[in-house]
Amino acid sequence: MTASTRVGPLLQIFFTDHLVAQRRLSLQTVASYRDTFRLLLQFVHRESGIEPAALEIPELDAEIILRFLDALEKDRGNTVVSRNLRLTAIRSFYRMVALRDPVSVGFATRVLAIPLKRANTRVREYLTREEMEAILASIDRTRWCGRRDYALLLTMYNLGARVSEISGLRQSHVAFGSKSYVQLHGKGRKDRSIPLWPRTARILKDLFRELGQPEQAMAFPSIRGEPLTRFAIHLLLRKAVDRASALCATLKKKRVSPHIVRHGTAMALLQSGVDIAVIALWLGHESIETTNAYLHANLAMKERALAEVLPVGTPFRRFQANDTLLAFLESSDCAAAGSIRMLPAFLSIVRSTHPELIPGYSVRRMATMLNLAMRRVADQILADATRAKSKTKPEDVARPIGFAPSIRLSRKRPASCAPAIPGMAPAATISKPCRNSMPRRRTGVVPRAMRTPISWVLWTTA
Repeated sequence: MTASTRVGPLLQIFFTDHLVAQRRLSLQTVASYRDTFRLLLQFVHRESGIEPAALEIPELDAEIILRFLDALEKDRGNTVVSRNLRLTAIRSFYRMVALRDPVSVGFATRVLAIPLKRANTRVREYLTREEMEAILASIDRTRWCGRRDYALLLTMYNLGARVSEISGLRQSHVAFGSKSYVQLHGKGRKDRSIPLWPRTARILKDLFRELGQPEQAMAFPSIRGEPLTRFAIHLLLRKAVDRASALCATLKKKRVSPHIVRHGTAMALLQSGVDIAVIALWLGHESIETTNAYLHANLAMKERALAEVLPVGTPFRRFQANDTLLAFLESSDCAAAGSIRMLPAFLSIVRSTHPELIPGYSVRRMATMLNLAMRRVADQILADATRAKSKTKPEDVARPIGFAPSIRLSRKRPASCAPAIPGMAPAATISKPCRNSMPRRRTGVVPRAMRTPISWVLWTTA
């Protein structure tokens, strides 16, 4: 083996050049990758006894990588999501190895072929407004640390900020005025501005005045004036939750973390009717698909949807046509809809043949019977025209409703009209369609279904 196949030099290039200089990943991502390889090298040393400095690429093959991933779940109790996160870091390293060391391409290809493991999709936990108020009320604000913790948790809930964003917040990032807001620099190097409640702005202003530090100082410093770590923020939140559990019993069943507070902000916005796209901008999500997960966790929306559904055992409510609807169908307003002029004749036919069917008749059945009635009316016109030795042609007779895509009304009465039918306005002749108005295929041949007239003019008289 040559020196280029050693894992140590390649790992050094991976962290100092590839991640930082070429990909420019954040410090949090680099730290996560560092922890992955620290765990991996310790596992290989326990399994094979090889020192990390003497480890070579062939000894770090796909088989031992799979055993390491299984040990994460079984021995360390990591979830599938954590397992996939470690595998992502290893994949990134072997992609660089394939470019830097062509001799190791075969080993890198087999490692890159390890698939991500499917994980269960769980409903996101979140804090309700009552639970958050109980947590804030449990903080002792008589001490300076209590006032800082109160302002920190209130600001975190207001902004829906990540723990890394709240720990790196400086006083200069907060702007006070008629509209107070905070400028956050978050994940993916994205900046966003979030407005503050008047209550949050007042608490922050009092805290900054008490600190008496320059604007570039940390917004929530430790006792020594240094930034709070994410572990310190998690600890102070855990203590506040333990005290608030005596007042709010639902907190005893929840594993509260700073990210659960962020979920609570998203759910509060969603339940207040804020659009899901605005919530994605508020939280700084890269994609709106990430924000859609809160829709599945919103139980209040599901309860409102359930209220619209009839309970089991309740008879299904069908549409009932009342006298007002029938009066509208026979009115002139309904007749303005073109071919709806034929409805009075149709209703007269139905009343005479089936008087008991008019109340409560479904719209679909009425439309079906209307088509059938129109066919009968057309046959009657043809029969009368034949007896009168008329020159009326089949294509000049009105087709049933549903066969005419568009109907244009005209107030002019034609020179010749078809015989009047009892129960309806004097119906009319129908002009022949214009050949240029008929749609054609690209081949220039008129489709068979379109050879019948599609643009008719219907004359009716009041």
